[in-house]
Amino acid sequence: MISFTACSSDDDSSGTPEGPAAMAKVKEFKRITTQTDLVLNGIENILTFEYNANGKVSKLVEKTIHENPIDNGEIRYTIQYNNDETVQSVTVEDIDFGETDVVNFNYTSGRLSSLTASGETISITYNSATGTYSCVPDPESPDFVVSVSFNSENDVVGVTGILGTYEVSTNANNGVFAGTPINQELKVYLMMVSDPIGNFGFFQTKEITEIHASGESIFGPIDPTTINIGDVERNADGLIQAYSYSDDPRFEITYMD
Repeated sequence: MISFTACSSDDDSSGTPEGPAAMAKVKEFKRITTQTDLVLNGIENILTFEYNANGKVSKLVEKTIHENPIDNGEIRYTIQYNNDETVQSVTVEDIDFGETDVVNFNYTSGRLSSLTASGETISITYNSATGTYSCVPDPESPDFVVSVSFNSENDVVGVTGILGTYEVSTNANNGVFAGTPINQELKVYLMMVSDPIGNFGFFQTKEITEIHASGESIFGPIDPTTINIGDVERNADGLIQAYSYSDDPRFEITYMD
């Protein structure tokens, strides 16, 4: 499994998107929560965002809370920025195992070209024709490539990793709003180290209507599947405050004031 990764270009602008997505409202998350009993009775996942004085994400805290406290987990990601507001490093703390690691982001001509952690370096390649950032996390398995693809508006359109390939469908104002103005290199890092349909989501600045899953995963072939967005609820400002992925657990979003 990949232990660290990321990419480049800054899409930290706030406000409402232009063009077809003009109806989609953009606002920073404060917290995403979900509850499920699919694995054990009453697992709760919480992802909390913290922001610095410049309005940039400075910390992410991912918690998993079980009925049995001994099974609880917490991982903290603390982000440092360069003067040009690209990501400089991410400090990853696994609270339960008492482990801390620092992932350094290295750039060439202003674009992320590699990541270094624990004395190891992962090279990142960029395909400008497809807007795709890719890496090989394990030199002993050169055929296993992890990638994240963006469109011209810096929205994620696809992810390939240990859980297969996911293609994202969006539109102006339906489905799930999952957007927050987060750096593209940080966006790619988080998506490459996590389940793309889990708490980290796709960090879109548009609303997701469907996710198409296919290909091979570490668990074997994936039958082509379309994950539909349902049970969408909006608050008085028109922002999504709750939703679910097909029959998966209900997600709830809290926003910054």
